[in-house]
Amino acid sequence: MKILILGGTSDAISIAQSLIKSHHEVTYSIAGIVRQPDLDCRVLSGGFRIQNTAQGKKQFDNGAAGMQWHIQQEGYELIVDATHPYAVQISENTVVSAKNVGVSVWRYLRTPWKELADDNWLEFDSMKGIISQLEPYQKPFFTVGREVFSNVDLRVPNQKWLVRSAGVEIANIPDITELKEIGPFKLEDELALFKSHGVDALISKNSGGEAVAAKLEAARQLGIPVFMLQRPEKAPLERCFFSAQDLVEQINSHSPQLNNNFS
Repeated sequence: MKILILGGTSDAISIAQSLIKSHHEVTYSIAGIVRQPDLDCRVLSGGFRIQNTAQGKKQFDNGAAGMQWHIQQEGYELIVDATHPYAVQISENTVVSAKNVGVSVWRYLRTPWKELADDNWLEFDSMKGIISQLEPYQKPFFTVGREVFSNVDLRVPNQKWLVRSAGVEIANIPDITELKEIGPFKLEDELALFKSHGVDALISKNSGGEAVAAKLEAARQLGIPVFMLQRPEKAPLERCFFSAQDLVEQINSHSPQLNNNFS
């Protein structure tokens, strides 16, 4: 089966590896901002706005139009959305593009983390809402990516931020310490980081998974509150899996009928 996987997470790479071993023809697409995956298949990097054709490069006004053109040209039989739980736009583009072409889309979504009895979580639906509640804290630790810098003007005076992201750019903003690191992270290292920087609040997305979960345990052990950015709603589609293994097994068992079952 010819499959397009929209990735960017360790789970997506695992899904791609499993499908390649099952002899599917896999194309793996990634934004390409952080790192390139080592996969034995075609890897597309940089999105769909610009497409290579026999006549040269073809540019589209937006990623959805470029994705739809790509899907039509390639003749994929299934698209797997295995993007990050907070990657809303790419998921919406995928659903719209695939529907217009008539191709099935299945999604893998990591199970969110659950608050435990010893946790102190405060949940918010926006970054602005979180930052508005951080005035009592001296050294909040942001683990939500670089989008936090678009709200830096909301920071209270004399508050020092610690920001960890996988990006390569440096903002160079006074009183903001940036860490360019990619998980997985070990608990002992997270505890040492919290203590050495004097972290008194953790700001996190509810990404799920194991790679970056140690920060939650560190906050739990140190009695530090967690300001949790709630998951956004993704565009609805045909099937959603919370187990990568289940997704792969279903693809392997249902692949001959997928095109006939599109709705």
